[in-house]
Amino acid sequence: MEKEDMRLDVKCSETSMRELNEQLLMFQEMLQAKDQVIMQLTHQVYELEHGQSGPAEETADNSVQSTQPQTNPASVADWLDDTENLKDSLQAFQTQNRFLNNEILELNLLRNDDATREQLHLEKMAELEAKYYQIKSKYLLLLNELHTPQRGGEENKTQEV
Repeated sequence: MEKEDMRLDVKCSETSMRELNEQLLMFQEMLQAKDQVIMQLTHQVYELEHGQSGPAEETADNSVQSTQPQTNPASVADWLDDTENLKDSLQAFQTQNRFLNNEILELNLLRNDDATREQLHLEKMAELEAKYYQIKSKYLLLLNELHTPQRGGEENKTQEV
């Protein structure tokens, strides 16, 4: 019975291991494909920034080059303007992010100060409340003493009158 359970566990483990290995290979292939795309795009960006032509265009003959559409200087200028605008936007977002982070930090400090102040007020209120109840207790004790008849003293006073 135990051997059968162990064999079943081993088969399940082997099956899950095969599936995980297949997923690992798939993820590795996907990662490699993404890396290639990133490298190609990075190379294209570098070529566009430095005004170089691609390797396919350099190896092509003049007849093939004349049939290919030439890059329009206006489109390159537009692209450069777009990159400058994106850089400006990035800088604006970074500045805004820093400002908002500073605001958050200041608000947290203010909130902490308020919490500390509130705690101090609660403690002071508790002390004042304790003093109030002490004074009230003493007052009630004195009132109670005034209303309780005293032995001998009041009898003497009533007899004297």
